[in-house]
Amino acid sequence: MQISKMEKVKLEKNRLDLIYQRYLQQLNAILAFGTMGSLTIIALLISANVNLANGVLIVTVISIIALVLYMLTIDKMKNILNKIGSLKK
Repeated sequence: MQISKMEKVKLEKNRLDLIYQRYLQQLNAILAFGTMGSLTIIALLISANVNLANGVLIVTVISIIALVLYMLTIDKMKNILNKIGSLKK
């Protein structure tokens, strides 16, 4: 059984769509991680007598990690969109 060129393109597009959806889910998890992690530390700083410098450092580290992961994921998603766009031609 032979698969036509059009069917191969559709299969590749579907595969790329699934990968894109996976990265979209990762992006949501990264945003949740960054937000919840930072809010937790901020709430701890407000409610307890904790050294402010340590709290700011932890929030900064969490934010930087989330930002780096966010940028990497967005870049991968753009690459997938470019591949999908080139399939249609």
